[in-house]
Formats: sequence, structure tokens, C-alpha cells
Amino acid sequence: MRIIQILPELDIGGVERHVIDLSNDLAERGHDVMVISNGGRMQDQLSGKVLHRDLPVHKKNPVTAWRCSKIISSWIRQEGWELIHAHSRVPAWIAWRASSKTKIPWIYTAHACYSLNYGLIPLKHARFVISVSETVEHHIKDFLPKDHTIVPVALPEPTVKWDSGNRGKNRFIFVGRLTKIKGLDTVIEALGKLRD
Repeated sequence: MRIIQILPELDIGGVERHVIDLSNDLAERGHDVMVISNGGRMQDQLSGKVLHRDLPVHKKNPVTAWRCSKIISSWIRQEGWELIHAHSRVPAWIAWRASSKTKIPWIYTAHACYSLNYGLIPLKHARFVISVSETVEHHIKDFLPKDHTIVPVALPEPTVKWDSGNRGKNRFIFVGRLTKIKGLDTVIEALGKLRD
């Protein structure tokens, strides 16, 4: 199968890690994969079997999104791409338009609880929507098409094990952006209420 993955950028983050791992795995299994993004620090982690094309798909400008969808539509027609997989709101708008112009299906993975506004309208028009958790699926339930599911995003098993040497003591580590949406303030408050 010939699959297009669209995400805003390939800078450090969970969506980026997911798209890189998924694209590399699909290519390893014999699929043709093209990743479209504005590039970024993680771009070199795409395998040599994965095609990357730079477009300003990160910009929240309707004219830019329309132009990107036009370019992608021409690649689909000329090169025979069969499926578009969008991984963010602007890429969803671009995928929806390119899909409607070329008649190939598009799917969407919802990676987070975005603001519930017009930015999520394309989701109802996707062939399929994947949510990374029950929380995300419940949050966007009013925007989901009839075909949707939950697929938790997993990370590969680490090859190095960390041992702090503090046996018997509980430790907490947070890996992620320090933003309110991640709920770290709630975790810190709850940890403060725990007894040793």
C-alpha cells in the first residue's frame, strides 16, 4: 500500500515519535510511505525507505492549507498514493480536502484533547478515526465518524534499565511538555496528599 502521513513538524514530541516509528515499521513491512511535514530535528530518524517532503503543513493559515492540499492532490494523482493518515488538526483539514479531490480515503489519529471548536470539523469526514486513549475519544466524541476506535500508542521496550539505587523509596518521574493540559499540577497535588 502507498501511504501518506501528514503531521505539522518533526520536532521532539509524542506525535512525532509515533509517526516516525509507524512510518519506519510500515516501510520495513514493504509499504511505500511518504511523510509530509515542515521538517525538524527528528527528520533524520526516518529510515531511508521513507520519503519525506517538506510543506508548510504546520501553518494555521487557510490559504496555505489550501495550497498544501492542492500540491498533495497532484502527488496522489501522479504517484498513485492510496491512503492519507493525518496526525493533527491542520493536517486533518489538508487531508480532508486532498481526499475529496482525489477520492482516496483518509484517516486521523487523535493524539490529544484539543479545543472543541471548528478545527475538529474534518474528523466527521474521515474514513476512520483512531484515538490514543479513552480520555481522548470521550473528549472528541461529538466530532467522531461512525467508524472509530482506541489504539494506545506504545513505545519500544527500553534497552537500558535505570537503577537509582534508592531501594524501597517511591520515585515519580514525568516526561513530557510542562503544560497544564498534561495534568502535572493535579499529579503534584495528589502526591502531596500521600503519606510515606
